[in-house]
Amino acid sequence: MDNLKEASCKTLLQLVDLLKDLDENQYRLALTVFRGASIGKHIRHIIEFYQCLFDARENIVNYDLRLRDTNIEVDKDVAIDRISEIITLLSEVTADNALELHTNYTIDGRHNSIFKSSFLRELAYNLEHTIHHMAILRIGIESFLPEYEFPENFGIAVSTLRDQKQTQGV
Repeated sequence: MDNLKEASCKTLLQLVDLLKDLDENQYRLALTVFRGASIGKHIRHIIEFYQCLFDARENIVNYDLRLRDTNIEVDKDVAIDRISEIITLLSEVTADNALELHTNYTIDGRHNSIFKSSFLRELAYNLEHTIHHMAILRIGIESFLPEYEFPENFGIAVSTLRDQKQTQGV
């Protein structure tokens, strides 16, 4: 559990560092490569998945019902505060607990799916989901700020880094 919590915190802190490097206009800028979405919208999306997990009521998590707080996507300081809150909550996790994941994969919304899960399983999902969006963010930022220097492993899954190390014999 500690490795997962630590990896989650380190990944979220990379996002905080990125946000501190961007100005408000860069954070809000609608990017063609994102089909008109902004860095802020991707950050909001990441944050709200963690919020859904921590706000799970009656041991049910449903990412489809996230709040979509537009303040997060237009104010990077709000985003940094929310990420800091998530990191604090992560530090307080002491045990796993059973959850049900509720979701719906139909456009008409008529067919709900329920899966057995757990807090730690969903935390692992959130970590991978965050890394995936970080890779997307990297593409977007490189499209309008090619001079920006990302940390070497920004947006790269640990399993990929491990494979690269083994393949390259490093």
